[in-house]
Order: sequence, then structure tokens, then C-alpha cells
Amino acid sequence: MCVGYPLTDLVLETVSEDEVYELQFGEYFAKQALDPTNAVNIERDDYALSIANMDE
Repeated sequence: MCVGYPLTDLVLETVSEDEVYELQFGEYFAKQALDPTNAVNIERDDYALSIANMDE
């Protein structure tokens, strides 16, 4: 949850971390990963996936 000061009463709803991450960053990262003019980030993403899958 971001820190802020409410001016009125609030109702807060919790969601999974994955859902929050996807909403904040998913679309932006997906656009970068699929952009054929952005080879540097595509290569880095492939490298990150190989580490996550322990292929290194």
C-alpha cells in the first residue's frame, strides 16, 4: 500500500502481490519485451528468465 494522507473515510481492499505488480508494471514491461527495436531489454529479460529457471 502506498503511504498517503486521506481527506475522507476510506475502504481498503487487499489483493495478492502478483495482482498489484501486474497492474503497476505488467503492461509497461510487456510493451518493452515485445518491441523489436528494444533488443537490449529483450536480451536482459531472456537472461532473467534463465536465472529464474536455474538454466545458468
